[in-house]
Amino acid sequence: MPPAWCPYAVSRNADETAARVVAAGGQLCHGPIGVPGGGRIVQFFDSQHAMFAVHSMGAVPAAARPVRKPLRRVVKKSVRARKPVRRKK
Repeated sequence: MPPAWCPYAVSRNADETAARVVAAGGQLCHGPIGVPGGGRIVQFFDSQHAMFAVHSMGAVPAAARPVRKPLRRVVKKSVRARKPVRRKK
């Protein structure tokens, strides 16, 4: 099998997207199957036989969500303009 790319797209529901792709003329290659940790994935061939995939995420556990910390304001001290120093020749 020659090397190839398989681009992935994110969908809210991989199963519904699979039905829409097949209805539009795409060919189902693999799936839809469950992904460890939640979510679903489906692989297709388009009308020109290029492979692509659709992935839908499952529920994200609360521990995996990023915690936003409040921003601190940084106060910069004003800097006085200095006179240029002339070098002696």
